[in-house]
Amino acid sequence: MPKRLLDVGSGNMEIRLEQDITNPSPYIALSHCWQFSQPLKMTKDRLKQRGTSIHLEELSPTLRDAVQIARWIGIQYIWIDSLCIIQDDLKDWQEQSVQMGNIYRQSYFTIAAHVDMNSPSPTHGCFLERKTFYEFTHQDDSDRNYHTLVRGDFTHTEDPVTPISLTGRGWCYQERLLASRIIHFRPGEISFECFSNTTCECEALLPHDHLPWPRQPYESVKEGFAEYARVVEPDGDSALSDANNELDAGKAWMAWHDIVSNYATSAFTFKTDRFPALASVASRMPKRVFGSYLAGLWTKELISELLWRRSYNVLRFRDKPYVAPSFSWASGSGSIVLWSPWKELGGPYHLPLARVLEVNRELVTPEPFGQVRDGSIRLSGRVAPVKLRIPFLQRMYWILKPIPAMQRVEWLDQASEIPQWFCYKLRGFAWKLDHYPSLHFARDYVRHFAESLNTHKSTTVAEIAQLTRGDKSLNDLDGWTCSATSDTEEDSARMVLENLIAIELATWTPDFAAIENNDNGRVEVGALLLAPSRRRKGAYDRVAHIHFLRDIKEDDRVRIEDGREENLRRLNDCFAGCEEREIVIV
Repeated sequence: MPKRLLDVGSGNMEIRLEQDITNPSPYIALSHCWQFSQPLKMTKDRLKQRGTSIHLEELSPTLRDAVQIARWIGIQYIWIDSLCIIQDDLKDWQEQSVQMGNIYRQSYFTIAAHVDMNSPSPTHGCFLERKTFYEFTHQDDSDRNYHTLVRGDFTHTEDPVTPISLTGRGWCYQERLLASRIIHFRPGEISFECFSNTTCECEALLPHDHLPWPRQPYESVKEGFAEYARVVEPDGDSALSDANNELDAGKAWMAWHDIVSNYATSAFTFKTDRFPALASVASRMPKRVFGSYLAGLWTKELISELLWRRSYNVLRFRDKPYVAPSFSWASGSGSIVLWSPWKELGGPYHLPLARVLEVNRELVTPEPFGQVRDGSIRLSGRVAPVKLRIPFLQRMYWILKPIPAMQRVEWLDQASEIPQWFCYKLRGFAWKLDHYPSLHFARDYVRHFAESLNTHKSTTVAEIAQLTRGDKSLNDLDGWTCSATSDTEEDSARMVLENLIAIELATWTPDFAAIENNDNGRVEVGALLLAPSRRRKGAYDRVAHIHFLRDIKEDDRVRIEDGREENLRRLNDCFAGCEEREIVIV
């Protein structure tokens, strides 16, 4: 049972805050967005001055409707975070926030109070206006009036699976995943969701667009998580060993990555809540498969976990105040893509190259999945200085973009399109100079000038111009195509202004059989771009993800008798001749 619950009584105008209820009783939990529900907050002063009694008129419409729903269902208790946690008591908040996963998990059901984002208002409450229904009046043969209620076209592609008004909030995302049963009160209709099914009033839910694996008739991220939430309880990885032995490691990784990909875009009033709001979900993931938790990453496959990247052309900013070390996806706000070699983890198609020597983390509280004060990893791998090819105007764009005042300048986002048009005109002029041999020197200069101004098609990606190796500088990259995707807008500026190095992490191939059969194959390498740390002397900050790629066909270095791992090492000469050294990333 939660430490505190609200006793909704039998229908009078008051409810009461009860503490340390000894008899186990069913209760309802409320999931809501404070920005719109504007809830009454329990504080130490209020408890002292007014006691535990709360008049219904003090509650906002959302909280008042939730109490009414509990009374209709006949449930005596309801848990509402703003009232059941003392909001100005830091110790109470820290104790109760880590219990929130269990509170929602053990509730009889959860009320999810959504908001009509077309006209959000704190006066709407749970029972939102149905704008998709139309009433028509008809007459029968006896001239008596009768009414027909017609439902308009209604799509579920965004609603109820990922309604931005609620599950776009970080705390609400965890609440939805963990609640054993959840009733969504949304614009248009009410829907029901549990670990095994999702249904709505019209019984016509559409498939989820981002399923970790297909299942009929319907599946959501919640159902993907359910397989592990049932088996693995916090600190109980071996509690059901027989069930644990049956876990599919690939599906477990896929479920986690699907959860994190959605969660990374969640909004927070306080950025430092990013880890606490995911703690109950992370604590339920199978440690046997994942290992130990390190600031949003897992140690069992840490090299692969480090290969996350920012989504192309999506704004992403470094969180302030400090939330996570730079090597973690949780260090910034915005969409990410996680690298998932889950089909062959540790297998012949995927070969980790760097070695993890040491991991460190410093927590704000004793909660192992909670807020992080500091963290670092020490890796050993092949390292090389790097130079980037960043056209002049793109350099200026990257330098200016992180400046707060510049983020409000609308033309800046369109500035990268200007050099594209200008370079097109310069190339046309250079083509005309082809007809005049005496002016070929001018033609070459114009072409060079055009390329120096030209920007990459992506506003988040730079090309690698040079990778300095021990035997030679890899200017032409020996057939390797490579690009660096900045982690945040601030890191884009650092890629322009600071000295950079790269550390090789892993190599892989999507289809080794094609290489063995002398068909068109491909070898890829993942690396990190690092800059001198601003937090710790002698350490490095991660600033970008690097992806190297080279097509392989009829390569005489392939010897089938040597095995796939040895062949993959031989084909990967991207960092050949580079110094192997230890690097600390913070």
